[in-house]
Amino acid sequence: MCSSILDRFAQFFIAPLFKGDLVARELNAVNSEHEKNKPDAGRRMWEVLRGTASPDSVLSRFYTGTTESLHHGDNTTIAALRKYHDENYCAPRMSLVMVSNQTTSAQLEMARRHFSAVPRGTCGPRRDFGKERAAVAKPVFGQGHIGQFVRMGTDSTPSLWMMFPLPPTLSFYKEAPLQYLEYALAYAGPQSLRSVLKNKGLVTGMGLQADETTAATLLFVMFDLTPEGAKDEGVQQITERTFAELGMLAAEQSGSDVPSVYESLKKMNQVNFDYLEAPDSVMDAVSGLAAGVSNYPIQDVLTASNGVIDKVDVNMVRGLLNAVADPRNVTLALDAPGFNAD
Repeated sequence: MCSSILDRFAQFFIAPLFKGDLVARELNAVNSEHEKNKPDAGRRMWEVLRGTASPDSVLSRFYTGTTESLHHGDNTTIAALRKYHDENYCAPRMSLVMVSNQTTSAQLEMARRHFSAVPRGTCGPRRDFGKERAAVAKPVFGQGHIGQFVRMGTDSTPSLWMMFPLPPTLSFYKEAPLQYLEYALAYAGPQSLRSVLKNKGLVTGMGLQADETTAATLLFVMFDLTPEGAKDEGVQQITERTFAELGMLAAEQSGSDVPSVYESLKKMNQVNFDYLEAPDSVMDAVSGLAAGVSNYPIQDVLTASNGVIDKVDVNMVRGLLNAVADPRNVTLALDAPGFNAD
């Protein structure tokens, strides 16, 4: 491992220069990333739905950036970068992951030599936005920010997204209750939600996405629509059938299905972990571990990052099932050709 490369990397955190010309160059890269995302229908739907959160919530903020939102890299931008660096890039909040062919003791020595100078700074522990809002009884999606129907236009395949705001589940990685919801909704057998809607000629595909942050957990159920499914009548049928399915799942929670399926998921995930294949590259391994040590205690990084369920908490699953079965707890977004914003 090259010592000079490590030293240069460490200086990013010890004494960043924030030179105007380099900030401008990076700003162009950020803007290019935003321009690349604009034609992506899925990205637009995701951004718009997150943006329906309360304006004072972190979830409603613009996720990337443009030359305009970042003030064209002027002195205001540079001052904001320095402030953000001082408030967040301090040693207590940082973790270092190294992978090399050298011994552990040699790697530790290099880490101390190059990274000990990272300032401790004045930043405290990472903020828990969910707890902060709960303490003042301010929901992320309060009255007026949930139960909306957003329409957008597209030149590609029409789609319908359903967003269900849920309490934060990130800290409950040992229970992983969201895995049960994803498993139940992703079922594609006979009479499943996916199969019924396909047989009715309303959808061509269905997907799920879950975003977990300390602020909230957002569950997205996404449908690729047929021309028939993109009509108002089709959207209504899809919505009604989805809530019928969710209601059935919530109604079954008092029986034995939840504990038995949950326990099966726990066993299956443990087998998958035991026979986990090596990452495709060293970079994949390092980046995955770096993300893991940022979110989980060091002793749980490997298991939590790979979906191992350590505890079965049926009541937690039942609470989430009740939340997604409530038709007042959803916002819809329809992306369809021919939409006239006027």
